[in-house]
Amino acid sequence: MEPENLRENWELLGDVFYETTEVYEMEWVDKVLKNYKMVMAPYGGMIALAWDSKQLTRGQPKRFIEIYNGAGILLNEIVTQYERITVVNMGWSNNEDLIVVTDIGSIYMYDFDGTPLSQSSATSDVQDSRVIEAKVFPTYGGTKTGVALLTGSYRFYFISDVGEENPQYKLMADVPGLDNPPSSWAVLPHDRSIEILVSNNNKLYLIDRGSCSPKYPQRMMQSTGAVTEMAVLYKTLDIALFS
Repeated sequence: MEPENLRENWELLGDVFYETTEVYEMEWVDKVLKNYKMVMAPYGGMIALAWDSKQLTRGQPKRFIEIYNGAGILLNEIVTQYERITVVNMGWSNNEDLIVVTDIGSIYMYDFDGTPLSQSSATSDVQDSRVIEAKVFPTYGGTKTGVALLTGSYRFYFISDVGEENPQYKLMADVPGLDNPPSSWAVLPHDRSIEILVSNNNKLYLIDRGSCSPKYPQRMMQSTGAVTEMAVLYKTLDIALFS
């Protein structure tokens, strides 16, 4: 085989060549994934799907969560009892339990076979303003799992350990001028608390429970516009920004 043919299916990334190889087809070939919220456990683990309320049409089921293995084979269905509330986001804990966050701030935890493990109820201010975004994150050291919430009043709250009994919903400092959902935000976990990096228009703010400070990353100019994506490497707290 000619050398150029050997490189035909390989892509250069940096100074290393990679090849994409199809291992198997997913078993859910008829699944329309745009209609679902989806979260995958790490290392090729389980996949949870919940109906996206924005995509629902008449006659579609609304109140269940499906759990699949990494090949798209259905393992379990969780029939939820949520009434007049919707799933905002989901995630997997450090023990691979499923965490479900609703728009009234209630947080449910299930094991992989759908057995309920715990339920947390939010404070009245969270319930009244409703949760519009949520992120599940590993705590410092990866031994626990936390949840950060953004409410309709554009205030941030967090729970440092969803596995503890009666977890506290802790309020973060306000972001100046935040009167619309931020273009992006990311959680930076520390030993006993967290920081949140927030992009508001073309400005970046770092907030904790008691303070808010503007940030000006090197090589980023005001003309670059808002940061639309953030990715955190939790082991070192390095962060990548895309604008």
